[in-house]
Amino acid sequence: MEEVLDSLRKIINRWVNTETPLTEDGEEGDVLLKVKNSLRFRDGDEIMITDDKEFEYPLYVARVIDETTIELVEPLNFQWPVADGSKVKKSVAGKIVQGIYLGEPNTISNFPAITVVGESQSSQWTTLESTTETYEVNINAYIEDSTLEDGYRGLMKLTKLI
Repeated sequence: MEEVLDSLRKIINRWVNTETPLTEDGEEGDVLLKVKNSLRFRDGDEIMITDDKEFEYPLYVARVIDETTIELVEPLNFQWPVADGSKVKKSVAGKIVQGIYLGEPNTISNFPAITVVGESQSSQWTTLESTTETYEVNINAYIEDSTLEDGYRGLMKLTKLI
């Protein structure tokens, strides 16, 4: 079960915490971003651009044009130089997923967060030489926001990413 849970956490992390560096400067007014790899981004994704000091969000992907080009719904408001380490990151309600935990921690202090909980594992013989393995896993999403409605909307976005 442990290997299955570790694999699930790794896959979820790759999709919800996707980030890729810019390969060309993002200029104010640009709607096309040149990135190292756009394969884990989807049309409609909420993203942010950051150099780890400043952030621009929320931005939305209009479409992924090819493996290295993302088109935005709205143009950039600021300049994002490659030299500053500017990168594109997926976000949920303007936040980055803070943790993906195995099991159910007593306290989750940073949100949004995801837990992956193994509930059961069973084996069934299908032939004399092989079995079918079944794993039951719960994936839980947690988000904190200023209002119940905003929190619900953020939770729906996070579950869609998962």
